[in-house]
Amino acid sequence: MVILIGISQRTLSFGTHGSASKDSVVTSATVILILILPISLVLGCFLEEFAMMVPTLPIFFPIIQELDINPIWFGGLLALTLQMGLISLPVCLTMCTVKPVAKDVPIGDILVEVVPFRLVMAACLGLLVAFPQTGLTLPNAMINR
Repeated sequence: MVILIGISQRTLSFGTHGSASKDSVVTSATVILILILPISLVLGCFLEEFAMMVPTLPIFFPIIQELDINPIWFGGLLALTLQMGLISLPVCLTMCTVKPVAKDVPIGDILVEVVPFRLVMAACLGLLVAFPQTGLTLPNAMINR
C-alpha cells in the first residue's frame, strides 16, 4: 500500500513537471516504442505484469499520450511484451507454474519447448508494431457500434 501511495505521488508530480513535449529531441512514435518495449521486456523477466506496470506506466503513459499513440494499442503491445518476459530467462516466472505440474520433465527441456512460443510472440509483436490497425480492428468495431 505504501508503494502505491508513493507511486501515485510521483505520478502527480511527474504529470505536472516532467511530461514529454513535442519540442523534445525524440518525437518519433516508432523510436519511443523501440526504447520502451525492450525496457518492458527486461522488466518482465523479473517482475509480474502488475508489479512492472505500477511504477512504469506513470512514466510511459504521458509520453504515449503526447505522441498521439493509441492507448489501447500500446496496452496490447505492453501486455504482449510482458508475457514474453515471463517466459524468458533468467527468472522465467512461468517455470514456477510449469515445473510442479511436469515433475518428470527436466527444466532444460521445458526451456527448449518454450522457444517456438517466444518466436511467435516476437512475430506478433513485430506485426502489431508494423501494422497498428491489426490490433485495433476489434476495439474500433466495438467503439463504433
